[in-house]
Amino acid sequence: MLFRSVDTVFADYKPAIVFHAAAHKHVPLMEDSPNEAIKNNVFGTYNVAMAAGRTGTERMVLISTDKAVNPTNIMGASKRICEMIIQGMQHRFTKTNYVAVRFGNVLGSNGSVIPLFKKQIAEGGPVTVTDKNIIRYFMTIPEAVSLVRSLQPEILIADIEPILIHCARELAERPDLADGRKIITTPCRILADMGNKLELKDTHFVPWNRFLASIGEPMEPAPDASPIPPGFFKDLPFPVVSKSGRPAIESYVTRNEWKDARLIELLYCVQGCHRGDGVR
Repeated sequence: MLFRSVDTVFADYKPAIVFHAAAHKHVPLMEDSPNEAIKNNVFGTYNVAMAAGRTGTERMVLISTDKAVNPTNIMGASKRICEMIIQGMQHRFTKTNYVAVRFGNVLGSNGSVIPLFKKQIAEGGPVTVTDKNIIRYFMTIPEAVSLVRSLQPEILIADIEPILIHCARELAERPDLADGRKIITTPCRILADMGNKLELKDTHFVPWNRFLASIGEPMEPAPDASPIPPGFFKDLPFPVVSKSGRPAIESYVTRNEWKDARLIELLYCVQGCHRGDGVR
């Protein structure tokens, strides 16, 4: 594998905005390996911040943590140093806007304390909190993404309407079809529910299995998986990117990783389209 220096990458791509989220954030691991916490979190942030300033990056956003407030552990202390680094960089590189945002516990993220709490509760306890009066701050992954995006409002994620819904709108408005009942079938129950909530004139969305049952032709045998599951194109002879769920898609798009991809599979539903919801 060819490794390139941070300065080289910045010089080649000249990013307008940098979201610096790379860090060791597992508190127990950093207590055992404080040198790694300093090397990765502190020096890593310093290198990225310097590269951003040297190349004239418009904005650098540091993803920090609530544990940086009066830190009581190595991880929190290392992130507090990171915040101090970008504060200092703001005076050194005045053309770059350095910003830090502090996350709480992000539910469902790697390293979250929630899986530990669930395991402890399932085993009958105790739940290991630092103190009975401790306050923990939680946020979902979409909330975390929205918090970061609020720091760069010019980044827009198009709210693209599913093509089936778009076509249904056109059919509902066509004068030559005004007097007829229109039934639109889809393998996805969620998409059918979405379409019916629009209350388009004489237009009804029906999942495949319900439609076939209504005409006496049940689907046999019932599929045991989605017709388009995540990773459907993985066997093609070139790299394929597969993202499912709106938060993952938004994160991928905002990082501009899609620019060099040859084929990108973006599935609105996390389990694919939609793991048999519409066809079972």
